[in-house]
This record gives sequence, C-alpha cells and structure tokens, in this order.
Amino acid sequence: MSYFIKLFFYFTLMSSSIVHASDTKAGLPQLDLSTYPSLMFWAVISLIIGYFLMSFLVAPNIKSILNLRETNIQNDLVKAKASTQENEKIKQEIIDHQKDIKFWVSMDEYFAELWKLNTFDYKFEENKTE
Repeated sequence: MSYFIKLFFYFTLMSSSIVHASDTKAGLPQLDLSTYPSLMFWAVISLIIGYFLMSFLVAPNIKSILNLRETNIQNDLVKAKASTQENEKIKQEIIDHQKDIKFWVSMDEYFAELWKLNTFDYKFEENKTE
C-alpha cells in the first residue's frame, strides 16, 4: 500500500514540474511527450477506481438481481405447472359430472316413459273393469 502512495506522490510531483515546463510551449498537450506520464498516471488511477466500483458495487447488484429474477421465473413455472394440473383435474371432474347427469337424465326419461306406459295400461285396465 505504501508503494502506491509513494508512486502517487512521485507522479504528482512529476506532473507539477511538467505543467510548469509546458506553460512556455504552444500546441496540443495530448501530443506533447512531456505530458504522457501525467496522462498515463491519471488513466491508470481512473481505470483502477472504475474497476473497483464495478467489481464491488455494480457487479454484485446485477448478480443479485439476476438471481432474484431466475428464482421468480422458476417459482412462476412451478405455479403454472400446478395450476395446469389443477385445471385438468377440475376439467375431468366436470366431464365426469356431465356423464353422470346425462345418465340420470336418460334414466329419468326411461322411467317417465315406463310410467306413462304403466299409467296408460293401468287406466286402460280400470276402464275395462268398470
């Protein structure tokens, strides 16, 4: 850690001496070779800070969001599968009840016909006996 502090002070002192030396020159500072150490120093510092920000703040947050999203998707799939199975069960129960109702309706119609026939025969027999 002390190495980085020494390096920081070295480049800071060097950059200040370079700035004083470049005040007399005209032109673009990007092309002036005397400003390269300062530019490289701040580029490295910026990249290191950016790396640590990304690795310790942004990446864990993105990772937790992706994990939460994957968990929600899996839970939704399980719920959808259970719901589909429940719907199939209810559908089958409804079909079975419809079959039962059709059977009992047909039986009622059959017994109603028999009742009509028996009643008719009974009335006919009553009329014969009278």
